[in-house]
Amino acid sequence: MALSPVSFNSQITQSYDPGKLLARLRQQNSGTAAEAGQPFAESLQRTTAAAESARAEPTGESGILTRIGDFVREVDHKDKVSAELRQQVIAGDATSLHQAVIAAQEANVSFSLMVEMRNKVLETYQELMRLQV
Repeated sequence: MALSPVSFNSQITQSYDPGKLLARLRQQNSGTAAEAGQPFAESLQRTTAAAESARAEPTGESGILTRIGDFVREVDHKDKVSAELRQQVIAGDATSLHQAVIAAQEANVSFSLMVEMRNKVLETYQELMRLQV
């Protein structure tokens, strides 16, 4: 069953609700632990804002290109946050190790998803080029 990019994107945003994840993170990190996870929580808030703005955009050629650009920027941002948390753990700052590992895994999964999406787009393009007119 092939999914169009628009339906695939809507399925991702329906299954992944950043607002619920942020609420759960805030609930788990009460008191001084919340201060340690502050960079991760800020990253999650930015991701939530980006997801909400992407839902409001119209679908069309420019809408899809905008979403792809936003997705690439989001993957890059997650990688930068992961690197920052990793450096804080190495330096011995107050950042907890489990949050740094979670951020690293999240960045890894996001990058893998982006690569797989690129591969599907290339496969589709190659298939279209093989069609005889």
